[in-house]
Amino acid sequence: MSKYLKGFIAGIIITVILTIALGFNTVINEGNDIIFNSISLEVNGEKDDEDAISYEGTMYVPLKKVGERLFKEVSWDEETSTVSIDDYLSISNNRKYEWYIDQKDTGIYSRVNCAPTVSVMAAKWANENFNKTVQDARELYKRHEGAWYESYIRRFLSTYDIPFTYAYKTNIKDIKEHLIQGNIIIICIDTTYLSEVPNDFRKTGKFYPANGGHALIVKGFKEITNCLYFEVYDPNSGGRKYEDGTLKGKDRYYKAVELLYAAQRWQDTYIVVSKYED
Repeated sequence: MSKYLKGFIAGIIITVILTIALGFNTVINEGNDIIFNSISLEVNGEKDDEDAISYEGTMYVPLKKVGERLFKEVSWDEETSTVSIDDYLSISNNRKYEWYIDQKDTGIYSRVNCAPTVSVMAAKWANENFNKTVQDARELYKRHEGAWYESYIRRFLSTYDIPFTYAYKTNIKDIKEHLIQGNIIIICIDTTYLSEVPNDFRKTGKFYPANGGHALIVKGFKEITNCLYFEVYDPNSGGRKYEDGTLKGKDRYYKAVELLYAAQRWQDTYIVVSKYED
């Protein structure tokens, strides 16, 4: 193969791997076929169609896209011909024990139980020994068939001595700082302003069609290619699961700008929950 052709192929491979914007389905013939095609790319169970190259029996897949799925930053240094894969800044204030609850499993008012559900989840996160249920919470502050107000969440946390503070005016800087300090956030939003992602395999975006008032927990964040995502426990799994059996509301990622706009369109306040100290 000529030096020119080798350079040509290398340039195409680097371009496709690092930028992935071609959308070709073409064959180039110059002694050896370079086939541009669309493939199904699966990373950790998440599938999507991506452009790729087949050359001399080897399939070249889009490294940048793979990196984004793994929450890694992929960069190319032309001067040293180096591809770098690095971690993004991320925080995940999780627990070693189970504290997620699907509101579907919370009794006859499960359809409107998002606020009692996040209240109990936050209490379990703060105190591993917390043993009250969502049904207990619902009995404590009854609203017949209606949804809880945000003030009920604060009353519930106060009743069980769960440490929290109340904040006005949601903004990315302050919420990130609370998360970095090891706290979690209860936030009430209008889900109309969250992008719905119909792909069954993705873990980003709203995974259900319902719009309106909703409460969830923000427990971390990840920065990906100049886009910040908040890691949430969304109680509205409704029994929906990924192929590995994990409920879809667990460790979901919503774009920070969308989530905060959804909060601002609802009430523009949030509750910062801290770890319980004996």
